Amino acid sequence: MTYFVMRTLFLTSLILSLFSWMYLKAFEIPIFSELNSLSKEKYKAKSSLNDYMIDGKVMLFEEDLVSSKNLSNALFAKLLTKLERSSKEPEIKENVHSFKYFKPSDRERYISPFDHLFQEHAKKLDWNWMLLASQAFQESSFNPEAVSKQGARGLMQIMPSTGLEFGSRNLDDPAESIRISTLFLKKLYKSFAYVPDLTERLKFTLAAYNAGKGHVEDARRLAKKYGEDSYVWTAQTELWMLKKSEAAYYKDEVVKYGYCRGSEPVDYVNRILDRFNQYQTLSS
Repeated sequence: MTYFVMRTLFLTSLILSLFSWMYLKAFEIPIFSELNSLSKEKYKAKSSLNDYMIDGKVMLFEEDLVSSKNLSNALFAKLLTKLERSSKEPEIKENVHSFKYFKPSDRERYISPFDHLFQEHAKKLDWNWMLLASQAFQESSFNPEAVSKQGARGLMQIMPSTGLEFGSRNLDDPAESIRISTLFLKKLYKSFAYVPDLTERLKFTLAAYNAGKGHVEDARRLAKKYGEDSYVWTAQTELWMLKKSEAAYYKDEVVKYGYCRGSEPVDYVNRILDRFNQYQTLSS
């Protein structure tokens, strides 16, 4: 009789343990899955540490850190500071893109493996370095080996012709990519010197980096022709950039560079500035 009771208790305990394990796995997997598949679209929604907190603990394992492309997001820097120090430090794996470049002395506060390069070169633009970092994330998700269908290469997605213009062929090198992009951005920024408001000038510069200065000037000419302020990007020139994908406008007599998928530069500018604001908030 005693044997039967003990056997029943053992089997009951085993079954309960199995169901508990299955429940925990079912609860954890969606969290980790969502974390690892966090896209640029979902990035804005994940603005609070509480999105990854359960009972005051961060639901995050070191393998999720090193496998997620979004380790580059400033949010992950905050998550790292919340990880229990008794857990293992994230292992930096050589086979994960960009992590072979990542050897920070302080793992608790960073945006990318290339922060020191952004800090160095942003000074030449008189920019906050996190703005340059935000642009790099938009270009390549901090992948220095990225190559676009159009042939743009590296961390800042520089076209080979632009690289040659500024004396570089090694666009896969992160330091060189940032150096060239900084020179190119400085050139573009100066070309919009006639825009009086510095914030608007910055937006024109970013749009030109993405779509080309010719298309931005087309949008300005359309804005001027149709009575908008061609010296303001937001809610003015950007609206005419959007219309450059419509035949009625890209065939307009004032347009010199033809069709442009205008939603791309408009989205590009907005995403970079939104992410920059989040970087600043999360790092404060």
